[in-house]
Amino acid sequence: MGSAGMGDYATLVCCFTQVYHVEIGAGWLVMAFITVTLLMIAMPPIPGAGIMVCTVLFAKLGLPAEAMVMAAAADVVVDFLDTGFNVLLLLLRLAGDAGALGKLDRGVLLDGAETMKG
Repeated sequence: MGSAGMGDYATLVCCFTQVYHVEIGAGWLVMAFITVTLLMIAMPPIPGAGIMVCTVLFAKLGLPAEAMVMAAAADVVVDFLDTGFNVLLLLLRLAGDAGALGKLDRGVLLDGAETMKG
């Protein structure tokens, strides 16, 4: 969950509270929101940062260490999908900016699309 957002971690924590029967109250929810918010601000943009965030988050919210095994597996999958989506958005933004600057050759793009169709 390297560059995942707050919703990803909140969902992960809620799933693990159900699996490991951790009681949730109003104070727990406030603590979870504050902790996730602060961890999102402090999380470095490096691979594996999601595991560090989960370690702190799970310890603070009373989730067992066994949950880290599933969190580490989820981190790999989510980070892979997140990276692919981010690269796609970068390419789309590059094409949009090039088009706005008048530097986009639409003929070349259309020829390439026709070539790919077969």
